[in-house]
Amino acid sequence: MDVGLENCYLFLKYPWKSWNGARDFCDKLSPGAYLVEFDSEFEHYIVLRIAAGMYRAENPWIGAFFQCSGYTVKVKWLRSKNDLHLSDVDRRNIKKWMRSDFCYGSAVTLDPQLGFGIMERDRNNPAPFICEASPATSTENLNRTKHLP
Repeated sequence: MDVGLENCYLFLKYPWKSWNGARDFCDKLSPGAYLVEFDSEFEHYIVLRIAAGMYRAENPWIGAFFQCSGYTVKVKWLRSKNDLHLSDVDRRNIKKWMRSDFCYGSAVTLDPQLGFGIMERDRNNPAPFICEASPATSTENLNRTKHLP
């Protein structure tokens, strides 16, 4: 599925504690991913800008991203950089994401109307901001994908 936008932003929580670690992570995942923001206030998050052409459910990069080595990945698709401001609502959401289970989505699509990532298996009942799997599914995906290049 193409988004139809020149660029979108991917908001995610990740396990590194430095800008360099986040940048290296982006570089390894895709040359089309650009790190545009980093903050350690909420146990570290980054925002990636990726060309809209990469937003395809069948794109192996997207699948690899959500399964990458079993790291914590909390996701919010953003329409533009203007959506990134940390309002009080956003701050509450971030804290809620931090308490959530790890996300090891095996198939992700983008809802162009709402602008967030959802798991393909849960399209009929998507969570508004978080892509997450049940613990059993998470473990299964982690075991199957932890050796991805």
